[in-house]
Formats: sequence, C-alpha cells, structure tokens
Amino acid sequence: MHVSEIKNERVENVRDVLTEGQEVKVKLVEVDQRGKVRLSMRLVDQETGEEIPDTRPPREPREGGDRGPAVTVGQGATAAEIVDPAVTAVAIVAAP
Repeated sequence: MHVSEIKNERVENVRDVLTEGQEVKVKLVEVDQRGKVRLSMRLVDQETGEEIPDTRPPREPREGGDRGPAVTVGQGATAAEIVDPAVTAVAIVAAP
C-alpha cells in the first residue's frame, strides 16, 4: 500500500501511523494489467470497515510513461496485515 493511501493527511513516516503486524481495513482500488494491486486504507472507516467517500480532488495525469489501462475494482477487502511498513508491502488477510 502506498503511503498516500494510508490517510487523507500527509504521512511523513509510516511508523508514526502504523506498526508492524497491525491489522487494518483496506479497499481494493484497482488491479493493473500486470496483476499489481492498489489498496487504500484512507477509503475505509477503520472502526466499521465501511467504505467512505474519497474527499481528495482527482490528480492530474503525469507526463511520462503510461502503464496502460487499469482495471478498477469496486470491492473492498475487509482486512490487511502490514508486513513491513517501511517497504509498504501488504498481504490481504480476508476479502469478501
């Protein structure tokens, strides 16, 4: 999970927000053509697991390489375990 998907506010250090082994609720945002997943913690209420609206404005497209179209997935995972917050690796524990 990318650091920008942890909270709507800027996160300087992941370890200030999460601890290794902490279980969090995430939403599966997309899966690209290579099978790479994009997860978001900031789009899920951490108490209830309910999806919450995205309040950030859309990002402008960046110049440079295009990775091709992504497949958007509307289903949210119910929990994830942060394997190593410093590396932003995530393992899905359970999905609906």
